[in-house]
Amino acid sequence: MKLSALSLTLFSVLPIVGHAEISTKITTKAQTQNISTSQLNVLYQQDFTQQKTIPQGWRIPGNNAGNVYVENGVLNLDGRANAMQTTSILLPQNLEKQQNYRIDLEFSLDQPVNQSRWGSVIYDVTEAQGVIPSRYYQFTLRADATKPNGTEFGRRKANGQWEVLETKAFSENIKPHQWYKASIVVSGQRVQHYLNQQLMQDVELEQLATKGGIGLSAAGVILKVKNIQVSEQLVALPNLQNKVTQVQEIQTNVALAPTIIQKIENSSSSFSSANQLYYQLDAQLNLFNQNGQNVGSLQQYLAQPQRNTIAVLEIKEPKTLEALKILANTQDISDITLLSKSDALLKTAHQIIPTVRTALDFSAEKLKDNRQSLAEIIRRSNQAYARIVVLPQTLANKDSIRFIQQHLMTVWLGTSATQPQQVAQILTAGANGIITTQSSLFSRILKQFPKNTLLRKPLIIGHRGVPSLEDENTLESAKHAVALGADIVENDIYLTKDQQLVVMHDLTVDRTTTATGKIEEMTLAQVQQLKSKNKGYKIPTLVEYFATFKNNPNFVLMIEMKSANPQLVPKMQDEIKKYQVENQVVTTSFNVDQVAHAQTLLSNIPRGLLVGTMPKNHNSLVNAKQINADVQTYNSSYNPAYRADLIELLEITKHRGISFWPWALNDETFKKLYLAGSYGITTNSAQLYSAYVVDVQVPETVKIQVNQPVQVTAQLTQQDRTQFKQVITDFMVLSGAPQHEFKNGQLIFSEKGTAYVLAGYKYQIDSQNFYQIFSAPMKIVVK
Repeated sequence: MKLSALSLTLFSVLPIVGHAEISTKITTKAQTQNISTSQLNVLYQQDFTQQKTIPQGWRIPGNNAGNVYVENGVLNLDGRANAMQTTSILLPQNLEKQQNYRIDLEFSLDQPVNQSRWGSVIYDVTEAQGVIPSRYYQFTLRADATKPNGTEFGRRKANGQWEVLETKAFSENIKPHQWYKASIVVSGQRVQHYLNQQLMQDVELEQLATKGGIGLSAAGVILKVKNIQVSEQLVALPNLQNKVTQVQEIQTNVALAPTIIQKIENSSSSFSSANQLYYQLDAQLNLFNQNGQNVGSLQQYLAQPQRNTIAVLEIKEPKTLEALKILANTQDISDITLLSKSDALLKTAHQIIPTVRTALDFSAEKLKDNRQSLAEIIRRSNQAYARIVVLPQTLANKDSIRFIQQHLMTVWLGTSATQPQQVAQILTAGANGIITTQSSLFSRILKQFPKNTLLRKPLIIGHRGVPSLEDENTLESAKHAVALGADIVENDIYLTKDQQLVVMHDLTVDRTTTATGKIEEMTLAQVQQLKSKNKGYKIPTLVEYFATFKNNPNFVLMIEMKSANPQLVPKMQDEIKKYQVENQVVTTSFNVDQVAHAQTLLSNIPRGLLVGTMPKNHNSLVNAKQINADVQTYNSSYNPAYRADLIELLEITKHRGISFWPWALNDETFKKLYLAGSYGITTNSAQLYSAYVVDVQVPETVKIQVNQPVQVTAQLTQQDRTQFKQVITDFMVLSGAPQHEFKNGQLIFSEKGTAYVLAGYKYQIDSQNFYQIFSAPMKIVVK
């Protein structure tokens, strides 16, 4: 059958499969190259433009729930009859003989996808009696994969069970009645899925794909297809290179211990205690140590078969980015981090190799330790598309680091510390990563900490304020959350009929107020007449939040953009600027179009990507790589629902600088995440955690006599900022101290000298759970 000129054009612009341009597993902005028809060994073509009936040789399963028909030059799979049972069609049987092949098609859907409405291409199909597909793989568009832009790689097993192997978000919401182009490539054990030339999935199967049938399937929607082509895959896809690095971990009792980045000084530098290695990278992609010596090439580093570290590469010139872009055409370089002191260079890096993480280095800048200076760091980093900021040692204190972390950013510290007390000072400041020439010393100190140590306090987000005590999304609820010590207050916004931003979670006011109706169909005057259902509070506007909390230096507002109205972000931009609260807000949304819009118009303000369903691959490293791709796409933090393997993912992604902010809407999961050292945790019940002790302050110097037990009065601070004093007798002694022992639970020095110790406090959450926190190093002079 002959394709029309239009169809030939469609196939000629799809990416070359098997060539370097699409090598990376997590590419979000596909690197593509035009493909000529001479490069394709076409096995089958079908254009439905002139077709009136189902083409000869196509087969309709006997168990279809709906109808399959050709109408107005389009093949229709009408799966609306039953969203729980598929409506399918299989291509001619002779295609089952092909093992390495490529499928290209142009399609649309009549409705937005959701959990029970989806369309798919099925392949490697094994048929049961009655032409019924019984076992196959499929490339699916389904909302619960990653919300309204979800794509999914799944497998139907012979026993009828489904297994979702991988999910990924498309770059925009998948819209009804819009035509899309899909490609599926099967080559040995390698499978790639594309949507509009974006690489969505790139996986290796556990075994070779067997020869099987090809088909289409739909449930709950009408899947429309203009044309389809099956070609022999002439170029074998190579095995996936540079799979996600299994990073060597430091065995420590510290929850979510900071990632350690070792600066390589010379050939004898040891990095057995490092998670990442720091090199300088030139335009020829040569690696240099801190003394300017060439220690090999980036290609050689990435090719190491047993490599267990991630490369942090300092770049200084645009030519290096051009060389990296070329390398990305032949090798997966997504699991590296580019670091630079140049904002412009990192912004360019994100534009031309968007899958690669970046870190903006402020370590050489003379920065003041005040909120204005820290806010400027946040602004510059976001505008440079860098999610990681590298601070100088002069800002190695809890308050400065926590302020930046409150804004969904990852903080690394550059340090020249060489003494145990200096290292302990850095560690207790709570940074997410340490850049050092002394990784073995940092490792040794980390291993000293006892079980369940928290070096960094997980931040608490009051979900809609504190809805377990107050009516949600009201000023009263927000104020109460702040009083209880919430580090961040979250709310939800919609745009009214007259273009005003109001705070409401649901599309309708029915659940939370005494009235009914859609919030977006009301004017501001109508909204202001509403009262919350339980306590009769007024429904606030966003600017009322700004006016109420503007002068609170500890307040950060997390604004969830609920509305899909494209005017919401410009209006929010105007009001944030008008009230000058740029340093007090972050934005989040499930709606990727709004996240992308905020990235453009509010580029200086941090944003978070809300995720209902995380990637579901059986390999957590693959899931971590996909998460990296998602946050790189939107230059965002990652804000998922709790899942059993989330704590494992926290550990894997911390080395990638990914800021994880899960929801824990019940007490049990909150405790698990808190003890795991999560970056931030969203809760409905901030009051349950207001008494958690989060800080220990002790005198800088204490003088004692030989054989005198060490007792120090410390100032302890709770989550709600209440402070009290308590005598501390629990200490961690750093190396180099005079002779000492712990006797009857007391620290006693038996000789003169100077010691550095950390005062510890154990907080018992309940009968089963506890954590321990430590002060900065304290100097003890023993006389």
